[in-house]
Amino acid sequence: RYGHSSVLAALVDWDPDLMLMQNNRGNTALHEAAVENQLDSVRFFIERARRLEGASPCTAGAVGTTGSGGAASVGAAGSGVSLAALLQSTTVREQGGHTPLLAAVEYGQLKSVRLLIDARSDLSTAPLNRDRMLEVTAVKVARCRSLSKPTHC
Repeated sequence: RYGHSSVLAALVDWDPDLMLMQNNRGNTALHEAAVENQLDSVRFFIERARRLEGASPCTAGAVGTTGSGGAASVGAAGSGVSLAALLQSTTVREQGGHTPLLAAVEYGQLKSVRLLIDARSDLSTAPLNRDRMLEVTAVKVARCRSLSKPTHC
């Protein structure tokens, strides 16, 4: 929850499927990191999922490809983790059925949104249209401009 990369790495190395587990609100660790704008954690989960599915940095974003390294992290054998599964995981319907991308959009976390889009989040899985995304973005930008210290946006 607090984005300690060494703790995240140890837990995911021990059991990669933890990345797909949901808390009592239906959020995965990626959902939590995205809504809290913990960019290092968002990057960590994306990169670890890529590594688990065998993608090299050269094929980053190409879901399902096998890179030259081929080896995944400890405990990856039989893991159900893939980048697509991580990015498309949704909260329970009672909690809105949000993907990590939609959760980040709803909380106005534009930097997390950019990372998730760059990781090839499926925009069609988000029950929100382009106009709504632009509206949320415009509100966030306006809010940032009105702050005395806009660097915190």
